Amino acid sequence: MRRVSIVLIAFSFPAFAQNFPPYVVRDSVSNCVNVRVDYDDSSSSIACLVAGTPVTVVDVIPYWREITFGTESRGWIARKFIEPAISPPVVPDTSIPADAFLDIHFVDVGQGDAIWIQTHDDGIDGNGRFEGHSIVIDGGPYSSDIENPFRGYIEDVGHHGAVIEALIVTHPHTDHYRGVETISRHIKIRHYYDPGYPSDKSGYLSFLAAMRGTESAPPRAETMHIGVDNFGVPDWGSELDAEFLYAWPGSIRDWDREVPRRTTPQLSCGSSTVSIRSCSWVMLRAKTEATPPIPRDTSRKSCLTTSPIDSKQRC
Repeated sequence: MRRVSIVLIAFSFPAFAQNFPPYVVRDSVSNCVNVRVDYDDSSSSIACLVAGTPVTVVDVIPYWREITFGTESRGWIARKFIEPAISPPVVPDTSIPADAFLDIHFVDVGQGDAIWIQTHDDGIDGNGRFEGHSIVIDGGPYSSDIENPFRGYIEDVGHHGAVIEALIVTHPHTDHYRGVETISRHIKIRHYYDPGYPSDKSGYLSFLAAMRGTESAPPRAETMHIGVDNFGVPDWGSELDAEFLYAWPGSIRDWDREVPRRTTPQLSCGSSTVSIRSCSWVMLRAKTEATPPIPRDTSRKSCLTTSPIDSKQRC
């Protein structure tokens, strides 16, 4: 079994009372959706709910909702299959939940790291705040399902067919995009970001074609952002101020003039600002609303392991 190294860094903020609105099973569910005994799509099903069934959310974790339904039934359902019965109002709110962690997973994928950022999920879908978005940066060198440890890690924490809000490939080297190719076969991708660095490698071109879609296969990404001019401003929740600091500018001449060709990949956590750099081909910064320094005793401790772990373990 391939060993997986994971670093989890998270931040917490002041207390906040949490209430969930009423939910229903989405109309897009064609037959019925399973409610399971655990937040794992391989666990036993205790019921199968049809579209429009009212449910009450009692707990949330990434990709899953614990619900009650009927008279006394209780179980776990994949988040993407339910929605608020009434659209929640999008209103300014400066309160920060006590458990509002910005989770950053660094996963050893055999050569370099894959990065998975998860914003806090407050269980109120559609209000534009604390939406529980996932942002993935690079995926390692392994394109097969068996060899790629990142694919298994994401599916263990989430489930097959879960949603990634943003998938970023920093540059077209095999140890960055091949692992992402695996992810794209199993996870739904809303936005794909690529600096557009020129490459004539057949493997990379085939990967891009699959992301865009072909005559015989639908696109793996809903929206393609190729080149820095098409990146725009990422919207990953009103509580998070995210920006792309740098990407390939379009020519070797401009690249050499603007920034050194290589920098050491690093993560900086000053106050609540997170900067991620990868070979200077794409750099990303995200800042939460919390401006004061985070008290040491209220921060969740980092989690580090050098062997496979139970993905449901909380640090």
